[in-house]
Amino acid sequence: MSRRRKHLTQQELVPPTEKQQIVRAKLSRGSNIFEAETADGRDLLCFLPAKFNKKLWIKRGGFIVVEEGDTDTEDKVTATIVTVLYEQDVKALKKLDGVWPAAFDAKVEAQSNVTASDDLQSQRDCNGSSDDDSMPPLHQNNNRQVPHCKQESDSSGDEQ
Repeated sequence: MSRRRKHLTQQELVPPTEKQQIVRAKLSRGSNIFEAETADGRDLLCFLPAKFNKKLWIKRGGFIVVEEGDTDTEDKVTATIVTVLYEQDVKALKKLDGVWPAAFDAKVEAQSNVTASDDLQSQRDCNGSSDDDSMPPLHQNNNRQVPHCKQESDSSGDEQ
C-alpha cells in the first residue's frame, strides 16, 4: 500500500470540533458531491476533496465528518468532507460521552429491524417459492436500492 493511501485511511480518530459535525451519507450526486443528512434531519450537499479522490469510497448510509460553511441554501454545496468514519471509528465515537448524535442511534436500530424483515418478506412474496427457506439470508448491499415487486390483485380478474 502506498504512503498516500496509508496516510488517508489510517488516521488517528479525533472527535469533531465545534465547526464539524457527524452526518449520514444518503447518496452520491456525482462529481465528488454527496447528499448527507444531519442528526436534526436537514439535508446537506457535501464536497469530497481531491485528496480523497479515488482513494476512499463512501457507502450509502455510512457516516462522515463534515465541516459546514456559512451558506444556508439547499441547492448549493454547503459542507466539505473532513473524514470518512469506518465501523471501528463509529464504535469508538459511540463510547465517548456527548460526541455521537443520539438521533442516529435510534434511526439505525429502527431501520435495520424494519428493512431486514421487509426485504426478506418482499423476496419471499416476489419469488413465490419456499425452496430456499433453509438457506440463510444473503448480506444486504447498502449501495443498491431494493426493487419492490408489484402485487397484482386477483379479485378484480376473477369476477368474470
